[in-house]
Amino acid sequence: MPRPASVSRAERELVRSDRRWFLATVTVFAVSTAGLFALYGIYKVTGPHPEIAVLVRRVKGWARRILPRWRRLIADR
Repeated sequence: MPRPASVSRAERELVRSDRRWFLATVTVFAVSTAGLFALYGIYKVTGPHPEIAVLVRRVKGWARRILPRWRRLIADR
């Protein structure tokens, strides 16, 4: 029966470091996502925001001018 290869101290430290970076990344992603959902919930609860609707309409117009292919796709519907 073959013996498992021993893992050096440097490799264990590398694995530990990788695990820490992974957990930090997952934590930042989860907190950011939860924060965005919370902000969206607050936005929906606080009522109509006509200035945001105007901003979205303007951004859509700019996007259609910048990306003319989308204009054709939307017109074909």
